[in-house]
Amino acid sequence: MIEIYPLEKCIYYQIKMCQHNQISSLIPFDYSYEDDDVKIYWKLKGFEALHKKEKHTHLSKIEMEKLLLNLKKVLTDCMDYMLEPCQLKLEWDAIYVDQNNDYRFIYLPVRKDEETDIAKELKAFFSQLQPYINLSDEEVMIKMHRLRLGLETEDFNLDTYINEVLSVSIGSL
Repeated sequence: MIEIYPLEKCIYYQIKMCQHNQISSLIPFDYSYEDDDVKIYWKLKGFEALHKKEKHTHLSKIEMEKLLLNLKKVLTDCMDYMLEPCQLKLEWDAIYVDQNNDYRFIYLPVRKDEETDIAKELKAFFSQLQPYINLSDEEVMIKMHRLRLGLETEDFNLDTYINEVLSVSIGSL
C-alpha cells in the first residue's frame, strides 16, 4: 500500500521513531522523497487484511479479546514512542493480521488537515466493529457498551481509558 503526501505534512521525527524502533503493533513502513512529496509504503507482505479474513463472520470472544488487547497495545505503544494515537488508521480495512495471528495497525506520520480527537476515532472504530460482534452474546454486548460509554466522559483521558475502561473490559470477556 502506497500513499503520497506533501513534504510539509510529514512529521519527520515520527517517521524516524517508527523506523528505528520496530514497533510490533504497527505495520512496518518505508518512505522515499519524490520532488516535494514523501511516498510512504507499508510492507504488507506476510499480513492478511482483517476485513478479508473475517468477512461475514462474527469474531469469537477470544478473537474479540485479542483485538482489544492489540488495540490497547497499539495505543500504549503510540504514547510510549511519542506518536499521536489519533494518527492510527483505525478503519476496519486498515487492520491486518500477522503470522502469529496478532492484529497490526497502520500509523500515518502525517499532519492531518483538521484536529482529530482520539475518543471520536475510537467511537468510529467500535461502530465499524459492530457487524462483527455476536449480538446474541449478552456478555460481549455489555462490554462493548461499557467501552463506548467510557469514550463519552466529558474529561476524556486516553491513559485513564486504556488503564481503567479498556483493561477491565478485556479482562472480563
